[in-house]
Amino acid sequence: MDDFEERTIIRQGMMSFYENNGKLINPFRADTKEHNWFERGWTQALKRHKGSVDNPSGAFSSNSPSGGSMAEKYRNMKDWNRKDDD
Repeated sequence: MDDFEERTIIRQGMMSFYENNGKLINPFRADTKEHNWFERGWTQALKRHKGSVDNPSGAFSSNSPSGGSMAEKYRNMKDWNRKDDD
């Protein structure tokens, strides 16, 4: 594994989060290590993002036209591991 290449692509993913206002636009083919590295960087940027009033990502704010934050969308999601949960 080329650590320099991995770190570079992770940084690209982090920068992409901010450049694309929180929208995930991964330029790498889905079944590649580069794709995973890019998403790792993007996800790290998402986790580190403060989500303040000037949140650049409508997709992750409570003012989103899609109906709330990601946490709100998945709070009541079915637990697929439990047979008694429907």
